[in-house]
Amino acid sequence: MKKLRVFRKVAYHLLTQNKKSESEDACWYKFDTDPAIRCAIGCLIRDQYYNKDLEGKSVDDIKVQDAISSSLKEPITNRDRIFLSELQMIHDYIPVKDWEKELNQFAIDNFDKTIYEMELI
Repeated sequence: MKKLRVFRKVAYHLLTQNKKSESEDACWYKFDTDPAIRCAIGCLIRDQYYNKDLEGKSVDDIKVQDAISSSLKEPITNRDRIFLSELQMIHDYIPVKDWEKELNQFAIDNFDKTIYEMELI
């Protein structure tokens, strides 16, 4: 998986969307009432590979990995899965107001560049 390309897509999506894709009880890959609202992983899954059965499953689930792999047209390795899980954790557990700071640190840790150097902001 091309991690930089994936990171750029996810970071741009989250910073542009500027809201979580969740209901009171769960995160949604594709929000039920507004399909344009997607989580960090949901923005990677093309509509033709999305299925409501993916909801409620983590990136560790083989069906979710298959949807991502088919969408990206690349296999998902164990290291990729960890990388994707870390991005999903930013969406799920970090307040939206702190996403920029967290994504910037993620970029530095993984690519030795800031999101500003990547021109994501």
